[in-house]
Amino acid sequence: MKFDQLISSIENIQKELLKRTAVQVNTNLSIRNWLFGLYIVEFEQNGEDRANYGERLFEELSSRLKNSIVKGASATNLKLCRQFYNAYPQMGKIADQLLHDGNIAIPKPIRQSLTDELKNGVTQRETNSLAGEFLLKCLSFTHFAELARIDNPLKRAFYEIEAIKGKWSVRQLKRQIETLLFERTGLSTEKVQPRK
Repeated sequence: MKFDQLISSIENIQKELLKRTAVQVNTNLSIRNWLFGLYIVEFEQNGEDRANYGERLFEELSSRLKNSIVKGASATNLKLCRQFYNAYPQMGKIADQLLHDGNIAIPKPIRQSLTDELKNGVTQRETNSLAGEFLLKCLSFTHFAELARIDNPLKRAFYEIEAIKGKWSVRQLKRQIETLLFERTGLSTEKVQPRK
């Protein structure tokens, strides 16, 4: 091995391991936010003192977490965490795996009756979405925050696939959603309103 090859090898190792580290950090932050959403939904549905907070829940929660070790817990971000949890139920398996060895209790999500789930499209939503592991490797939480705002599971899956294929930044994803790419490709069953 020549000296230049040694330098090149060390630089390549550095680049590869930094890339892997970034993916792992992104995965853990996304799962953390999904778990925040899970706990918020649990509290909203079963919390003994939830009536004490009502509409002020996110502001109170954000205020109390502000001086703790939790970073990024603004009321807006906490709402996004709840939205992320609701839109991506498949992340639960990953959260279970990551925290299996830890001593963190993960509440099991509250399920509706099967009839209600079928009526609300939960089963369809789960089958239309990509595997959580794959999504976490390719997308950041900021991507998920944009995607979770899309109610239509088919439309969300379309943007997931396109964002991954095109390696879109969050800005590019947002622009494609705003310019109605899904509707313009003819995949939508909804009529596009002509621009005025």
